[in-house]
Amino acid sequence: GKEHGVHVFMVQLRDENLEPLPGIEVGDIGTKAGENEVDIGYLRMKNVRVPRKHMMEKKSHVDPDGTYVKHSAGQSSGDDKTHYLTMMTARVMMVAGASVFLAKGATIAIRYNAVRKQGFKNTGADQSFKGEENQIIDYKMNQYILLKELSLAFAIRITSNWLSDKLMAIQQDPIAMGGDIPELHASAAGLKGYCCNATAIGLEELRKCCGGAGYLQASGIAPLEADYKWRATAEGDTTVMLLQTARYLMKAASAAASGNPLPGSLASALSPLKNPNFNPFDAKPRASTTWKDYCDLDYLMKLFEFRTLAQVKFLR
Repeated sequence: GKEHGVHVFMVQLRDENLEPLPGIEVGDIGTKAGENEVDIGYLRMKNVRVPRKHMMEKKSHVDPDGTYVKHSAGQSSGDDKTHYLTMMTARVMMVAGASVFLAKGATIAIRYNAVRKQGFKNTGADQSFKGEENQIIDYKMNQYILLKELSLAFAIRITSNWLSDKLMAIQQDPIAMGGDIPELHASAAGLKGYCCNATAIGLEELRKCCGGAGYLQASGIAPLEADYKWRATAEGDTTVMLLQTARYLMKAASAAASGNPLPGSLASALSPLKNPNFNPFDAKPRASTTWKDYCDLDYLMKLFEFRTLAQVKFLR
């Protein structure tokens, strides 16, 4: 027969006594590195017949004579792209979840660093071992790690809000908003790859900031790190996800160089590439002279646009 791709069917797995039906084998995959309270099983079917009418028939169906019928009436040719929304929804949710886990880890580590003391304030030779000690949060290296990961948690949360709003707009009207699906796909893939990987690394850095206590299950941060790390590979390995975004940027750069309309709003920064003699360093923002510059959103946007132009220009 002819292949028509992956389709969804309803299949009964157990009988009235909750025992697997003939030909059905189910089981647990075994102990994992973390999140063992969440069961993950496997399913194997052998010589199991699935009735034709058990197929989910919103998009297509199969006639009794075996004819495959695709439901195309009233749908645009671009509606097939909406099939990707389920996959993109999972990635958007994982970006939002990254901020939650990283914020929890930062909270635990910052609180511990605020109460843990180590290292005498007075290091003189005659100092008593009963002398006052420093709070470890006062050490610059600890401050750098703690505040960096806390800031990243906020940045991921704000970005995930934009991503969720974009997804919701497309879900509400996928036909009208279909042109934004490639941009959402590229954004969700890249952010999933970056945010989940950065959170997995960040949680380990925060755990190490808690010293030996951070290795205790009772600390809360050790099991948090173990529970989270699988998300760096779930729904797409980090490198594969980042390459999806890179592919989108390269296509957008080619469109810009050819003078064609750019897809979505994020790629608009590449419009100067339509000039073959364009030098990204001509668009380099002025050097910052005060910390207030980094509180100016327009200045930050110019920095990001310059970095994007420079990287894409020299990679092509």
